[in-house]
Amino acid sequence: MQLGILCGASAAETNSIPAGKKISFNRDVRPIFEQSCFRCHGPEKPHSDFRLDLRSEALQGGDDNTNDIVPGRGGQSMLIRYVAGLDPDIQMPPSDAGKPLTPAQIATLRAWIDEGAPWGSNAPPPALVFSVTPALRWIGVHGNEKKFRELEGMPEGFGGGAEYFSAAEQISPDEKLSIAGHALVPENDFKLSLALDRNKVGFIHGGFEEWRKYYDDTGGYYPGFTPSAFLLNRDLHLDIGRAWVNFGLALPHWPQIVLGYEYQFRRGNEASLAWGAVSRNGGVKSIYPNAEGLNEHTHVLKLDITYDWRGWELEDRARGEFYRLGESRDDTPAFPMIGLEQRMNQKATYTLGANTFHVARQLTDWWRVSAGGLYSRFDGATYFNLIGADNTGAPIPGAYWRTDGVTLKRDSRVASLATLMTPLKGLSLSAAGQAEWTRERGLGDVALDFGDPGPVIPGTVSANQDQAEFSENLDAQFNRLPRTVVFAGARLQQESVGQTDAANGGIAAYDGVNAIGQRTDALNHFYDARAGFTSSPWSWLEFGGHCRRRDSRTGYNNLMAEPGNGYPAFITHRDIALDEIAGHLVLQPVFWLQARLTYRWSESRYSSATAAATNFNGSTASPGGPVLDGRTQSDDFGLNLMFTPVPRFYFSGAFTCGYSRATTGSAASPEVVPYFGNTYTITASAGFALNAKTDLNASYAFSQATYGQNNTTGLPLGLDFTRHELRVGLARQLTKRLS
Repeated sequence: MQLGILCGASAAETNSIPAGKKISFNRDVRPIFEQSCFRCHGPEKPHSDFRLDLRSEALQGGDDNTNDIVPGRGGQSMLIRYVAGLDPDIQMPPSDAGKPLTPAQIATLRAWIDEGAPWGSNAPPPALVFSVTPALRWIGVHGNEKKFRELEGMPEGFGGGAEYFSAAEQISPDEKLSIAGHALVPENDFKLSLALDRNKVGFIHGGFEEWRKYYDDTGGYYPGFTPSAFLLNRDLHLDIGRAWVNFGLALPHWPQIVLGYEYQFRRGNEASLAWGAVSRNGGVKSIYPNAEGLNEHTHVLKLDITYDWRGWELEDRARGEFYRLGESRDDTPAFPMIGLEQRMNQKATYTLGANTFHVARQLTDWWRVSAGGLYSRFDGATYFNLIGADNTGAPIPGAYWRTDGVTLKRDSRVASLATLMTPLKGLSLSAAGQAEWTRERGLGDVALDFGDPGPVIPGTVSANQDQAEFSENLDAQFNRLPRTVVFAGARLQQESVGQTDAANGGIAAYDGVNAIGQRTDALNHFYDARAGFTSSPWSWLEFGGHCRRRDSRTGYNNLMAEPGNGYPAFITHRDIALDEIAGHLVLQPVFWLQARLTYRWSESRYSSATAAATNFNGSTASPGGPVLDGRTQSDDFGLNLMFTPVPRFYFSGAFTCGYSRATTGSAASPEVVPYFGNTYTITASAGFALNAKTDLNASYAFSQATYGQNNTTGLPLGLDFTRHELRVGLARQLTKRLS
């Protein structure tokens, strides 16, 4: 049985309760219940089906006992034993649910039950409880307003609405209707949720929400051109939203069943990285901005069943998802090639069905086990069309791609097992294992032609994959050392993939050298291990750190490759390794000042081995062998401060700085230069209570990156940016219900 009260009173204290004072339920007992009980045993989802807000429900008892309250016999009432801590297995409330009752409060409850547990008159709940938080703002932006919209998710200028509103009505002691949401313009941020709940019967939950995601309309940047970047001032955004309804059945001693439907959508225009070409002084750079239209719809059906049966926790969840995408994009180059464009249209549909099952049980007070399974099936198809046209829509010379339907089918089966143990005091161990088997089959027809347009060259493509993956997680923690906790953990994974790819006809009929065929078996071994400690020898000092090592090694056994000149099946081995060291120091010399220092160093190394490759004329393109692909290094420092010198004032701030460098192997092309720089961030917030009804607050944020470099012979990868943000606010409590 789960109740909402706890106390450590002795048996003598509860048995020596004076009964001379007449107990009033509304004056003496209800405040105790409201403070410590109604949170878990009120009208909404009472634990163990035990309610204390109604006399008939309280005297009836919960799922585990019928003698929780025995009128006239406080000593035989389990409620008194639980709140007094006299039961060795159950003490109420749990430490995370509320403070223990005082001996005086326990005495009051004992006397009230001894007097027959009389109930006061239950005042009817308010017919309607309503609240609203209005919002009004103005934002001024100097610079790229479209970039501000993309980063902050709101446009410049005036805006506002209802930041939050809610309404609730207790229709009956067992039935409640509630509404909540928000509405903000002009960013089109709306949400409305409705809930009708009836205890011991079920619920109906539904709602609708929509919000807007903004995009910057600026393309790429190249300092050698004038202008260096193009901005078309288009209002690019996606409207994203969903509508849902769930019907729940929650009868006592029966499985809880939830049947639901959800509709999701995304529609509008988003920025695309398929930038158009810009020509200046004989050079061409793809920096002209582009956008694509998106119209995406998803329908989701779900059925969830959960049941607790004799200590077993059982759960089954089924999902059916039906998806449809319509996408279009016009790739337009800039001057002097305005009027030429590529038009892309794509349609995709899929159906996804999945079912998961989970079972768990607490075998002993120190050992818990769980297991689960998943089965999913995916059936999808996509249609693609790419043409070249002038500004009148007439075809122009170029490549024309078309697919009449590329299909993908995928089946997945997953099984998992996990356990959590605390066999010794201060020692906790957890372990988990998972096995996954996935099969994919892809097939489609493609057509390629050259000219304006030229003859169609049809063909077929196929890609199949069989994957088996096994993963294990191990974690341990020990806290019996003096003021110290040590921990260690590891994640391991073994993966086997068999893959075949083929392209027959299509471009292969036009250029037989480019016919593609591959059959490869890949085997990957991965591990990620970490160990560390945290120690606090004194209350004002804490320090700790950890070391981490991650390694992923993959071997590729290329059984067949066409055309056989090094593509595909060029890579025969790949290794990615990471080393990391991190530490922290926390100081609190006085109660009103706390500082936290952090440091992290990491290094990643990438290496591979390749087969020999030849050019089209038969000459050697690469002799093959091991290659050091690259290396990245980073150092990150951090400082956090919390400063509360007086009760009416607080200050919190954080400063971070980092350095990182990425280099490629010595055999890389000279155009790929080292990439390095620093990042800095500062955040600060402060608040001051001017009086009991007025608060003043302010916040500041600064960020900077210094990756700009002289890439005269290399790729223009450098980036410099600086950003400041300052906010000041004033809050005033005008009346009891208005602020």
